[in-house]
Amino acid sequence: MRRAAFAALLIVAVSVQCVFAVRLLAGAAYASQAGAAAANGDFSAAEHGYRQAVDLVPYRGDWVYSLAGLVRHVSGPGAAIPLYDHSLGLAPFYEQAIVAKAESELETGRIDDAKASLERAWTITPYDWRVHHLAGVLAMQEQRPKDAVDALRRAQELAPRLDPVIQTPLADALYASAEYGEAVREASRAIQLQPLLPAHRLVRGKAHLALGHAEDARKDLAWAARAYRAQMGRGRDVERALFEAEERLASAFIAERRPLDALEPLERLSGDSPDAAAEAAGRLLLWLQRMGARAPAELWAFVIDSLIEEGEFDKADESLARCETLYPDGADGIFIAPKARVMLSRGRADDALEFLMAATDEAKSRPEYGVALAQAHALAGNPATAALEYRQLLDSSHSSPRIKRQAAEGLAALASQ
Repeated sequence: MRRAAFAALLIVAVSVQCVFAVRLLAGAAYASQAGAAAANGDFSAAEHGYRQAVDLVPYRGDWVYSLAGLVRHVSGPGAAIPLYDHSLGLAPFYEQAIVAKAESELETGRIDDAKASLERAWTITPYDWRVHHLAGVLAMQEQRPKDAVDALRRAQELAPRLDPVIQTPLADALYASAEYGEAVREASRAIQLQPLLPAHRLVRGKAHLALGHAEDARKDLAWAARAYRAQMGRGRDVERALFEAEERLASAFIAERRPLDALEPLERLSGDSPDAAAEAAGRLLLWLQRMGARAPAELWAFVIDSLIEEGEFDKADESLARCETLYPDGADGIFIAPKARVMLSRGRADDALEFLMAATDEAKSRPEYGVALAQAHALAGNPATAALEYRQLLDSSHSSPRIKRQAAEGLAALASQ
């Protein structure tokens, strides 16, 4: 009887071991396939493979860590944090998972959690370059650029080779610390390592601009703006970087004494984001006030238009009054449209229409005139005429991104009435 019971137990144990071995082998096969898929850039297939591996063998912390990395890449850092926690529950001293978790927390704005993870990483692996890199990025988030430079320099020393992951934030930290020459040097090293990443060009362009190297700045910033524009739709970070690149590019053109060329990036910026354009216009206004009549009337018109869009009608009126003194010949009717829009802001739709109708042919040929005329018709109770004007502006090849945005917003406002 005892022998039979023992034999039965032995059979059960062997069966369990066999099932365990089969699951382990199958999980390893899925993990291997997932690794190959990730190497080929098929991240969705790789994520699916690692999920199957983890379902079969849930105690393999390294597989859970790999799955977390893929989820972070495909679905974002927030979705990966629970998986990093799971990985650390299986392997509490797995330093790669601790650092990756801290990075994900930092990317999602969970600063306190990132600090806690960073302190945990310090105790386990204080000489890991990634820990110092993370400390530098965190210092920049907290606006401590000097501390960031120290931490990133230490990461640079500990890293087995130069890595653009270190170089770019280091260049950013040096720029924020007003060490512009060093920022140019580190950004240039990053460009050599990874020439197609626009972040390197953006920081080098900003540093060149701060050093007064206007031509070098313009080339880097134009490159960065084109690259970021091609990536639009990939998140707020890309959007913010594009806006900064366009604004600094306009500043570079002005520094090169090519102020009219500054209008193109400013117009693009206004087409994308009126708020970002208004910030740029506010800084540009200071330069215009210093330059006076030496500044192109077109730049004054752009700034006044931005002030009107921001509801700063008194400032717009003051600037228009100054422009009447600076450009007594009327500057080919450039200021007709903004004058009419200021009238409209004060409820004087009929006066604005009469003023616009009396404008010169040169003034009427400008797209800005069309926007003001459409707005005047809309406020005067002529929505059909206003809609026609807006559609003509949208269809015109002469309309800038700013004009097209204003026309689209005008049509949307008419449709909602």
